[in-house]
Amino acid sequence: MWDAGSVNVAKNVIDVCFAIIQYLLITIVIGFVVKKIVDKSLEKQKHIGENLSKYGIHKVSAHKGGTLNEKDKNVLFGKRGRIFPEEVDLCFLTGWSFFRDYCEELKNLVANGTKIRVLLGSPEGATFTGCQIEQTQKLLKKMTEYYANAYLNRSPLKSFLERETLMLAHENLADAANEREAVMKKLEETVLQKDGEFVGDHIYQIYVINKLLSELRAYAKDGGEISLHYYCDEYQMPIIMAKYPAEKKKEAKTLLWTNMNAPIRETKDSINLYCEATETKHSLYINDVQKSFDYLYQRYPEEQLK
Repeated sequence: MWDAGSVNVAKNVIDVCFAIIQYLLITIVIGFVVKKIVDKSLEKQKHIGENLSKYGIHKVSAHKGGTLNEKDKNVLFGKRGRIFPEEVDLCFLTGWSFFRDYCEELKNLVANGTKIRVLLGSPEGATFTGCQIEQTQKLLKKMTEYYANAYLNRSPLKSFLERETLMLAHENLADAANEREAVMKKLEETVLQKDGEFVGDHIYQIYVINKLLSELRAYAKDGGEISLHYYCDEYQMPIIMAKYPAEKKKEAKTLLWTNMNAPIRETKDSINLYCEATETKHSLYINDVQKSFDYLYQRYPEEQLK
């Protein structure tokens, strides 16, 4: 006798089986496609990493707040039982944040025999060359007017440090819609002052750092010293490079921290690069940076620390 119920059950079982097979096939296809995409992406990342490694770049990070994380600070400044570097080369536009943030650490380095060479942008020939750094309110008024005129009238600026000051302020000033009062307010509140503190333009910052370095020099002993040269080239990159002597079974080494940042971005908002070289582990990037630093350092005369 024909059993319609049995037929329906069989049909339902077949439908379920087809649904499962269809689901498995779709899952396999999707999984295959995803794997291909992931593999391609990983291969691309691996290729980028291999190329960076060939050039001697061993770490890339988007750590904010400058080039140094906590471990980097301990290594650079010989903290937590680490060895002090014999030499440290520093190159900045002004070094405003670095020297003020690490004043005590730098004092400790020169007191323990570290030789520090510093390259900063030259303030010579700028409008506020020779400014009195104590007269902050007077400078704030004059600088606000000067840079507002330069921005609104597109008038030429006298030095590359002035051009850099205005370039870094570009995004803040763009919100002011070219209205003079708005531009003046932005300059006064967000460019020439930060969190209520007068930071001035790059020329002012150079003079403040010069004075700070002069104060640090007084702590130098055991062969430690600080020297400052001003460079006048528009091309510049932040450099923190330290050389360490051999110890026990470890080779002498050179460590480099630097950044990749567009001119309109401050160093603290950039991608950080780390490199390491020893006698048997070479870094083409460190060699190139060392040659660049040495060229600028030898090209321009030493400055007198005030």
